[in-house]
Amino acid sequence: MSSRSAILLAAVLLAACTGRAWSHYAPETAIVGKYHRAGATCVSLEVTRANNGFEAVITGGGPPADGGSAPADCIIRTRGQLREESLTAVFQAVSTEDFSYSEAQAVAERRRLIIAFAPGTAEVKRADTFGYCGLGSEFLGQYRRVD
Repeated sequence: MSSRSAILLAAVLLAACTGRAWSHYAPETAIVGKYHRAGATCVSLEVTRANNGFEAVITGGGPPADGGSAPADCIIRTRGQLREESLTAVFQAVSTEDFSYSEAQAVAERRRLIIAFAPGTAEVKRADTFGYCGLGSEFLGQYRRVD
């Protein structure tokens, strides 16, 4: 094969690959960072590497005007695996001055959090918070990366 043919072949392959999903180019660590969701509810999301997977921590969930109310004080700590562009994680034990969720509860309830990622964004698609956070808590929706 001539060098001109090799270059042409490489260009064709590169052009064919540009339509691939984001996850095929971004390393798994591309999702690590801080995200924020503004709107009717104010929520923060932080994703970090943890052992052989990822940890996602979401805090907030209530309207900003609620201040220190129960929905605004909710914290969700999860651990899970990334598959394609989606993180499926299970709730973990968490304890703060205002909130507590035990290891026994986490094991018994097996609550889930599902987050889909794209460059610069995260979308919480599922958050099993009914009976976990106060009424009015809301975590579903689009988050924008802030770090």
